[in-house]
Formats: sequence, structure tokens, C-alpha cells
Amino acid sequence: MAFEDARHSLLDSGEGNPKPEVNVKSWPWLAACLGVLLLFPHRLDTTLVTSTYGFYRKYYMDDKIITDPSTVVGSLYDVNSLLRCAMRCMTQEQCHTFFFVSQESFCQLHSVLFLGADEGTTKISSTYWQLTQEACPYSQGFILYRPLGLCYQYHFQKEHWATANATCSNQGTMLLKVDTESKFQHMYAFLRNSSATRLEHVSVGASRVSGTWRWQDGTDVTWFRWGSGEPSSSTEQCLTMAWFYFFQWNDVPCDVDPNAFYNFICQKLV
Repeated sequence: MAFEDARHSLLDSGEGNPKPEVNVKSWPWLAACLGVLLLFPHRLDTTLVTSTYGFYRKYYMDDKIITDPSTVVGSLYDVNSLLRCAMRCMTQEQCHTFFFVSQESFCQLHSVLFLGADEGTTKISSTYWQLTQEACPYSQGFILYRPLGLCYQYHFQKEHWATANATCSNQGTMLLKVDTESKFQHMYAFLRNSSATRLEHVSVGASRVSGTWRWQDGTDVTWFRWGSGEPSSSTEQCLTMAWFYFFQWNDVPCDVDPNAFYNFICQKLV
């Protein structure tokens, strides 16, 4: 199954039952950048044209912080509230998650989601938040990356490529399409920055049909990122991102082979 996490939102104290909704408040200082801001005690919704966003706390990362410069898209001091940190994330398109250290009024923005606390160092009063969207629900394990309109879901169970492809299709998604350098670089950063994914191959959505590599949406593969010496076999007709190639591509058997079981990533458009 896709990973799960605590389902708590930006303004939820995490104690007792959710508070009743309060009246909508407007934030004129933010309207020029973000449009209309709707504020509720258990969710932060920002209306940008027709899209609704929210931030959700990742409790596994409480009192931790990750400072890897490869994923930091902003380090901000004198940010004296959680709400202001969230707004800074909203105005930085590459921001997908953020740490807020309340005792230091420090806000750090990141471009990827970290899946485990083992990557972090101790930072008292730090909390970690994930940006989500109605069309890309975090409650189903989806991860949003706004610059590419990308919504993806990492599956930890190992399957043959063909089974992984069917799993994605049956839930209305498709195996990940890594068709540009920018998408590869984002997925590389995501996969390399969590120990749960760093040493795992992942199936993605291309297969060889009559000698031509094609994505699952029917388009030909025109951008390639093969590992050294790949593709290496005419009998290996499906595609993975291989950890030992730093997530460059490797051709693999689509099914049958007892050793060809991999994690996989589904995606949908938002």
C-alpha cells in the first residue's frame, strides 16, 4: 500500500475533537499574490483560480529538521508564526514542505517530502508540514509538486512491472512518466533523500513495444536517461529507475522473473 501518515492540518492543535468552523476571514495583504484566503481552525485553504490547497502536519518529524541544501528552496528568519511560514511556502512554487521552528522564528522551505525522521537532526520546537491539494489528496498517499503539475504516489510493496502497471491503472492513475530532465531531477531528489527509498529500484511507466519504447499514455519515449550500458537485453522490455545507477534507467523483465520485483510510483495529472 502507499504510505500513510497522521491526518492533521495546519491549525489543528491535535488535542480532542476538531473545533467548529469560524467565519471566513480575508487577508488583503496577501490577495495580490494568492487570491482569496479561506481560514478555518482545522484546515488552511487557499483559493488560486479553482484549486484548493491545504497544509498537513507530519508528526513523525516533530523536533527534527533536515537542512540538505539540494532540497532547500528558502531559509527565512524572523518568521513569527506558523501561518506566515505557510504563506511563504505558498508564494514559492517549488515549495512542497516546510519546517517551522517556533522557538527560533525560523522557516525552512523544501521541494520534496521526507518520508522518515531518521534523516533529520534534533531541533526542539520544530514541526514539519506538507502542502496538498484536493485533486492530489495526501490522505491517499499522493505527493504534490506544483512546478510540473505532478501528483505521485510511492508504493512500498514490491511487484512485477506488469502488476504495478495494473495496480496504477485500476486506481485511475498510471505508472510514473519520467519524460523530462526537470521531472527526473525532482524524482531523483525525492528518492535519494529518504532512507526508505534510497536503495530501492522503482518501476516507471515505459515498456518496449515492437522495438519502440512507449509510455503508458501511448506516446513514444523521446527523452532517455539510461544507466551505463543500458538497455542491456532484448528480453527485458520494461523500465525501472535503478538505485545503483543513481536512479537512471534500467531495462528489466516485465513479469515472470522471480527476481524482478520492485517498488513503483503511480502518477496523475492535477
